[in-house]
Amino acid sequence: MDARHASGRGQIGCEFMSGNNGTWKPSVNFYGVRASRGAGEDVEGFLRGALAIDTFKKGGTIEDAIQRINKVHFDYEDLSTFERSVVKRVIPFYTWTRRNMPLQVEMLAKRPSVYEKYNAVTNNLAAASGPDESIIPSYFSALGAFKTPFTENGSRIYGTADPLPIGDISGNLFDYNRYLSMVAVPIKLPLELKFGKQVFKDLPLGQRDIAMPAILRPMEPILKGLGVARETKAGTVMNDEVAYAIESIVPSIAKARRVWPGDQKSQDRLVTNWLNLWLNLGLRANTPAAQKAEIGRRKALAKAAEDKAQGKTASFTIHYKPKK
Repeated sequence: MDARHASGRGQIGCEFMSGNNGTWKPSVNFYGVRASRGAGEDVEGFLRGALAIDTFKKGGTIEDAIQRINKVHFDYEDLSTFERSVVKRVIPFYTWTRRNMPLQVEMLAKRPSVYEKYNAVTNNLAAASGPDESIIPSYFSALGAFKTPFTENGSRIYGTADPLPIGDISGNLFDYNRYLSMVAVPIKLPLELKFGKQVFKDLPLGQRDIAMPAILRPMEPILKGLGVARETKAGTVMNDEVAYAIESIVPSIAKARRVWPGDQKSQDRLVTNWLNLWLNLGLRANTPAAQKAEIGRRKALAKAAEDKAQGKTASFTIHYKPKK
């Protein structure tokens, strides 16, 4: 359809497609990955085409259809040279955020009833979920998390607006961590390791050993040789900084860890993780591990505040020291 193609390419077509030839080698051009991306691009094209057809049925022209498509689905190729060559290198998904946030603010002003219905649903779910929990991870607020009546292994399940367009304007808009987490991994990860802090979850890094994730066990000899993993009576443990770095560099490992449970943390939220993987529901489980991490974060902040009050150099960093 002319209007569909004239409106530019969607997010998957512009930001995820790479190269013209497929390969069986593990890479972004692996045939299976390319097939998945191709299916995603077809879905985007279908949605753009449906909006064009709706415009024509209402008596609109091709120009009207293009304008509506670009307003709602965005033209991901419509960027200045500076945005394309500089900003997107720093913030990979800059285009979506730049286009979506103004659109959501506009729609909130024009059609507030839609957002009021969303708030009504989330408030009713929270009201049916009993009293508030005393320990909730701080990053839940940045996601606009709300309680649901559901639990998994005794842990309360929270819904979020993260998968929805409204997610960009929900939650704590003044939480700088939500914006820093958008920065590209090659820039963000070295800073996180330097300052000993995981940006998105606002948690300290380098303070503890963790059970080696099952997905990383093939790398066990290498990790032990590097001195970041060791044997204990409870099994093999490793430096949490290294595990976080590996999962940040290779996101597919992080996803596999969530659905291939090799530790108690993943087992406690296995169903939630599978639902998020296949249905992108944006669910979060307030598991004992999540609450323990939040307690650690609060203690680290309290220690930094105490150091500052005593005139010491306040720092969130507690560098990793292997236990003897």
